[in-house]
Amino acid sequence: MELEHKTYFKNLDATRALAFLMVFVGHMFINYDVDKSASIFFQFSNLGRFGVDYFFVLSGFLITWPALINQNTNVFSYKNFIFRRILRIWPLYFIIVFIGFFIYFFSDSFGYQIEEIPSAIFFISFTTNLYSASCGDEFLFFLVIIWSVAIEFQFYVIWGLVLKYCHKYIFHISFLFIVLSLIFRYYFLNINQNQDQLYYHTFGTFGNFGVGALVALILYKRGFLLNLLCTKTSKYRIYIYCILMTCLLFHFYIFSNSYSRIFERLFYAILFGYVIIDQVISENERFKFGKSKLLNHMGKISYGLYCYHAVVISFIVYLLKYFEIQQNIYLTVFVYPLIVFSLTFFISKWSYDLIESWFLKIKKEYY
Repeated sequence: MELEHKTYFKNLDATRALAFLMVFVGHMFINYDVDKSASIFFQFSNLGRFGVDYFFVLSGFLITWPALINQNTNVFSYKNFIFRRILRIWPLYFIIVFIGFFIYFFSDSFGYQIEEIPSAIFFISFTTNLYSASCGDEFLFFLVIIWSVAIEFQFYVIWGLVLKYCHKYIFHISFLFIVLSLIFRYYFLNINQNQDQLYYHTFGTFGNFGVGALVALILYKRGFLLNLLCTKTSKYRIYIYCILMTCLLFHFYIFSNSYSRIFERLFYAILFGYVIIDQVISENERFKFGKSKLLNHMGKISYGLYCYHAVVISFIVYLLKYFEIQQNIYLTVFVYPLIVFSLTFFISKWSYDLIESWFLKIKKEYY
């Protein structure tokens, strides 16, 4: 394993694609009918939240790893670090925000009633997740889903300071993130009992980033724990992946009480952490997700896929209502997802080639 100078992991691009597909399936089959949403199909399709949780763990790893391998050669520049994050996140984020505000202000022209959206200050300050936690998420769908982008940027701002001034204590701070997240989850699940506040709140998710940072440390230190994972679990790899998939599919039955939900995000974060380690160090071709060219390409444009898919879904829903198209199981399960995915894929590819890649070229100058 030659990891010392490695900053790009092809297999992890493919895992990004898989995480997006989980989000996509979850959002395509959102159902507000209580009876239908309780069915096994809709329970199984509600995987979107776990795709987002994986993105959080992966971000914790990808942000921490370069700082670890370069800590003895380069002086960490917080300014450059934040500017790189801005160049990657802001363009698409504010395109989505602009589309949302444009539609909101001209909604009467479309003959479509739209719920009031949060003040622009929440989007500018990257705190829409806190708005959703306290005021609810009954506004434009594609503006709601960028709550996770807001949390990512909050983490970058905080973690950049950790890497700059407290890099010797990454383990302790990562562990602290996890503990504080568990305490926060205990409070809101057993005292406040506000599920929305727990789901959207920054402190409810920071444990995932902490696990991702610990994964980077495990790979960097290459100590006993990594050797254990490499040697002892290799023959059990298929079982670990099966456990993960089983838990995801039957999540609502496994984590059915408030006490188990305290640990649900940590439980999945640890399993996701194992996936990251396995994809980074695995020499078994059968388990390398990166061997799929389609998944690799989807992972490359996954940020666009995530941001644009909700816009496309909203557009298709508007057309269905406008033309009063009757829905049936064939259209809902097969036709609409195919149309939405195809449009999202081509828009995201176009966006990456013409918009994002330009900013990524500038980003390379600030390493």
